[in-house]
Amino acid sequence: MGLKDALTSLGLRSSKGANERAKKARGRAERASEKHQRARTFCEVCEGEHGDVEYYKHKNPVLADSRWICLACADKNEIDDATRTSRQSELSRAGGFKRFYGATRSVF
Repeated sequence: MGLKDALTSLGLRSSKGANERAKKARGRAERASEKHQRARTFCEVCEGEHGDVEYYKHKNPVLADSRWICLACADKNEIDDATRTSRQSELSRAGGFKRFYGATRSVF
């Protein structure tokens, strides 16, 4: 039995799965009350729930396995906004997404 199996048997699990979402059920339209559930809110760097989490394809070696990053962590770790590949947060869609490190990407 490996370390991962031992930790799983103790009830511990990885927090990286917090951004996984189930596939949309076929056969019915999405309800208005379910729309907000599509957005990812878990920052993989600070492991907190934030409303401004976006997907970055960055080359930062310290954060190599972190892709869903909140605005504050992206600024703190100097991740360029040109590497942002999503526009899924409410702030981003409403035009209120403002980076303090470098230029904010405006066109998708």
